[in-house]
Amino acid sequence: QNRSKGCPLALTAKHATKASHNFIDSPLDVDLEVSLRNRLVENSVEFEFALDHQSGFDFIGATCFKWTLAGGEEITIPLKARFYCKGVYNLQSVRLTVLKTDVAVPYLFPLQWTIEVEDKI
Repeated sequence: QNRSKGCPLALTAKHATKASHNFIDSPLDVDLEVSLRNRLVENSVEFEFALDHQSGFDFIGATCFKWTLAGGEEITIPLKARFYCKGVYNLQSVRLTVLKTDVAVPYLFPLQWTIEVEDKI
């Protein structure tokens, strides 16, 4: 697997860094917006987007798909993270595989998208 430096796609996210919830009533859903931008200006990039399963929470939304971004184009994926108990979680679970002719190149993104979830009780 390759490091994110060589990846033609830039990966960013928007999310809350803290949340408080009474888990007796229901789980907590937190908005997570993941953006991918093609850093190549003149070439399109075909890729697979996938979210790896994490213990302690689930993702709701488009967790796995194939897409092609034209040069400089960006896509935003609206998701929710569902939490069942308090804790500190890293939401960065994105796995990108760039699809080149006859080759699939996976990329790792050593990022921390941390959220602290507290119980209101």
